[in-house]
Amino acid sequence: MNPKFTPSIRPKIIAHRGAKAKENTIAAFERAIALGADGVEFDVRSTQDQVLVVHHDPAVKGHLMREVTWRELQAIAPEIPTLQDTIACCQGHTFMDIELKEPGYEAAIVQQIQSLPLNSFAITSFHLEAIAAIRHLASEITIGFLVEQETREADDLSPELWRDRLQTIGVNFIAPDWQILETEWLRQRVPSELPFWVWTVNQPTAIKTLLANSKVAGIITDQLALALKLRSP
Repeated sequence: MNPKFTPSIRPKIIAHRGAKAKENTIAAFERAIALGADGVEFDVRSTQDQVLVVHHDPAVKGHLMREVTWRELQAIAPEIPTLQDTIACCQGHTFMDIELKEPGYEAAIVQQIQSLPLNSFAITSFHLEAIAAIRHLASEITIGFLVEQETREADDLSPELWRDRLQTIGVNFIAPDWQILETEWLRQRVPSELPFWVWTVNQPTAIKTLLANSKVAGIITDQLALALKLRSP
């Protein structure tokens, strides 16, 4: 993939944590693939013994992910897949939008994805230091910065410094909460050439509007079948 990340003619429809099953599970990813998703979005964390797993929240059933081993986690929540298992499920079938939920395991992520075709995945995070580390480790990987108006890193910097930092890191796209897409707050902080992947868009009218927006390269949704139908010619 071109490091500058040229968006496709029409937005990708990306299943938010999979589709029609318990989120962030192999069953959810298989269902999304069966429905025809252009991609699946999922969240990555690390266990105490550095096994990368796919799970959104920092804890499961009262246990912090970073404080349990993979074997302990399997006993607590056997449905949680590893990143390796998730890649095996999705590779060759659908695009992977891989979100790093926290910094600290970027090298392990890169090690697991380095053999994948560059156009088969992107790495995203709310943490600028995480995507900066990915860029440093593998300059060719597509990276996106997740943002909501309350993003701490954004408000720690002036709009000018925020834009400069994104350009210095080499961010390929911005992934904002769709509800702030047209705000002045976001416009001030985003280099004009960067496309958007928006989340999490479930309302039919919003999906239709975003499908017609030339700046939007990806739509992340819980309503996969609906979004695919609305995008159909």
